[in-house]
Amino acid sequence: MRRLLNLTDDLYQNHNLIAGGNNVSFTLTYSLSQREWYYSLEGGDFALHQQRLVVSPNILHRYRNKVSFGLMVTSTDNGDPLLSNDFKEGRIAIYLLSASESRLSEQYFAGSLPKKE
Repeated sequence: MRRLLNLTDDLYQNHNLIAGGNNVSFTLTYSLSQREWYYSLEGGDFALHQQRLVVSPNILHRYRNKVSFGLMVTSTDNGDPLLSNDFKEGRIAIYLLSASESRLSEQYFAGSLPKKE
């Protein structure tokens, strides 16, 4: 799991990631009127445009059969990204998940994580 450290309070941000063995363009856009962040991804034969960014163990869970990586979004207060400075202030963090970490998130969604003893 690798935290994306170069996120700012710019209303439009384009970041290049190496994910699942591919170069992936990851774009964040802030909507002033909606007070929400949106993301887009393009890489290989996969493209996803203007999806609302929410706190999640893996925002790419729905696309698990198309991408071998994931993106986890966390919050210091469990609230979704709402402010343009959420990344700069550290309230919201985004992590790139490897294929094995993405599979672990699948277990989370399925409710089948191993129990701690």
